[in-house]
Amino acid sequence: MEASFSGKSGDKNFIKTPIILRIPVVDESNNPLPNQLYKISLPSGKIIFGETDSQGILKEIINESGDLKLEMEDGSTITIETT
Repeated sequence: MEASFSGKSGDKNFIKTPIILRIPVVDESNNPLPNQLYKISLPSGKIIFGETDSQGILKEIINESGDLKLEMEDGSTITIETT
C-alpha cells in the first residue's frame, strides 16, 4: 500500500507501509484448518512459506505492494490485490 504526498519542493514522494495479512483458513463447513501449509508469491518473485496457527489463521506481514498469489497445501489458490 502506498501513500503519496508532496513536500515543500513539490517533489512527489511515496511511503510504503507494511500490509498485515490475517486470513482465517476454513473448510467447506466453516471449520478452522490449523497447521495448514501455504505459499505466498510476491510481485518481486520472493516466496514466503508458512503454516496457519493452531486456530487456522494465516498471519504474515508483507512489505511489497502488488498482487500476491496465495497457494494452500491442497493446491487451491487465490490472488490478493494490494495495489
